[in-house]
Amino acid sequence: MPELSRVRDEYPRDQVEVLGLGIDTVQRIAPFSVNHPVSYPVFALDTAGIEIARKMGNERGALPYTVVFARNGQVVLRKLGQIHAPELREVIGKALKIGAQ
Repeated sequence: MPELSRVRDEYPRDQVEVLGLGIDTVQRIAPFSVNHPVSYPVFALDTAGIEIARKMGNERGALPYTVVFARNGQVVLRKLGQIHAPELREVIGKALKIGAQ
């Protein structure tokens, strides 16, 4: 999460947005967020988050899971497992190019 937050901060807010979808309750996510602050909003989806993740392609329901969309809604990446800064920058670059078309 800190790496995702740092990469997110490298881009203008009108070009790149990051949303964290927590598959837990607000009561459990809030204290975690205090100890692990990020520069993007995190939404507590509780168990509904599992179904949303599956609809986004996460059939295993495992975490972490990352989906990157271009501005037009096209999925540029679905990744199960940690995403590292160089890969994320590359995918964001692709998404920005697709969104500019």
